[in-house]
Amino acid sequence: MFSGALVLAILLGLATGGSLMRLAELRLRRPELAFLAVGLQIGISIGLARGIPWVVPWRFHLYVLAYCLLFVAVALNIRLPGIPVLGLGAALNCLVIVANGGRMPVSPAVLERVGLGRLIPGLAAGVVATHQLLGPETRLKWLADIFPLGPPYPRPAAFSIGDALIAAGLLWLVHWAMRPLPTGRERAKIKH
Repeated sequence: MFSGALVLAILLGLATGGSLMRLAELRLRRPELAFLAVGLQIGISIGLARGIPWVVPWRFHLYVLAYCLLFVAVALNIRLPGIPVLGLGAALNCLVIVANGGRMPVSPAVLERVGLGRLIPGLAAGVVATHQLLGPETRLKWLADIFPLGPPYPRPAAFSIGDALIAAGLLWLVHWAMRPLPTGRERAKIKH
């Protein structure tokens, strides 16, 4: 979903006269914190999938650490367009994940609807590192992965309100960063 938002933002940016060079000029404060947060989440998933024993008891703490790093990166860049929306989405995802023991709940009905029913047995068995089935004991169900993203989208998935906000914030930030610079005449109008 996030890669789709990024591609859409770039295409919109180019279609409205934006430039990839302008995007390359985007100056984020401490971007390594966001990359470290994402890398840590990927590392947790890989560690759990490969059965690395120390990852299991530390999974919850590592996820919290990853989100803390992400929230520091968001706070440092909060004035950039899209970052507050992205940060709110991350906070909502963090909230539901923490409330449910370190895994994002996902609706089995939505998985069936988008053609991912084959994932349900693994989720039911608890062998999926990042997600669990939504059930009666799930807390904050309205923040879970309860929305379908199916065809014609090329990578069907279930998504949450938080995911939608993260994608919207990313789209906004990238589109804004690619915007064309005002011409001399337009700059003069802005100053008056």
